[in-house]
Amino acid sequence: GEGLEKDTKDIILVHGLGGGAFTFRKNIDALLSAGFNVYAIDLKGFGYSERLLKSDYSHEKQAEILLEFMEKKHIKSAIVAGHSMGGRVTLIAFDKQPQKFNGIILIDSAGLEENGSPFFASTLAQPFVDILYYNLFLNRERFKDFLSSAFYNKDFVNDEVISYYLEPFKIKNTNLAYRYILKGNTPYDIKSVLSKIDVPVLIVWGQNDGWIDVRNAYGFNELIGASKVEIIENAGHVPMEEQAEKFNSVVISFMEKI
Repeated sequence: GEGLEKDTKDIILVHGLGGGAFTFRKNIDALLSAGFNVYAIDLKGFGYSERLLKSDYSHEKQAEILLEFMEKKHIKSAIVAGHSMGGRVTLIAFDKQPQKFNGIILIDSAGLEENGSPFFASTLAQPFVDILYYNLFLNRERFKDFLSSAFYNKDFVNDEVISYYLEPFKIKNTNLAYRYILKGNTPYDIKSVLSKIDVPVLIVWGQNDGWIDVRNAYGFNELIGASKVEIIENAGHVPMEEQAEKFNSVVISFMEKI
């Protein structure tokens, strides 16, 4: 009955550009232990998903993939956590089917500083363009430098972490798929979506994010009614990896209140 469904909350984790479900490897067990159903997806062209060429990689399409995933898994509604590009995808999905969302967690999210121009035309895209152009993912050292820019503590980026990120780049046609992925950030009126959000929102940000500045956390906070900000110290663009314990505790306490 109704009571049973309320007992176990579903959370879906949506990764960012260059990521995959593996980005949440330090969070899934903690969330499961706290009693939640946890799903982490690979968006189209990322992680270990298919590499389709000349295909639609827009964030709108990715949002539809997220909603289709919920449909397939019979998830009536969930709390959705989106990191970086995944945050923007989550917001677009909310705009399309708000009834499927019990709450939203934005982690160092894209979507705010758009000014009508595609977000990937900005500095964030440049490292990815370089990776593809110079085939940096064939060169572990160069790839390490690129990846380190997302982290506050550079020592965190050890061989294991590099491999998590690097392996999916080695899948055939990834570099070609990325040409389409990088064009995927088509304009979408995110600001008008923010004003419509009527579910609880947690905004989590790494204090030292060098990819999407922490001031965006406050920008989102101002534009979303029922939102709360948690800044995580000694963390860059990926606080759920760098400061997993702190991240897990703020997410769990937010989810328990919903």
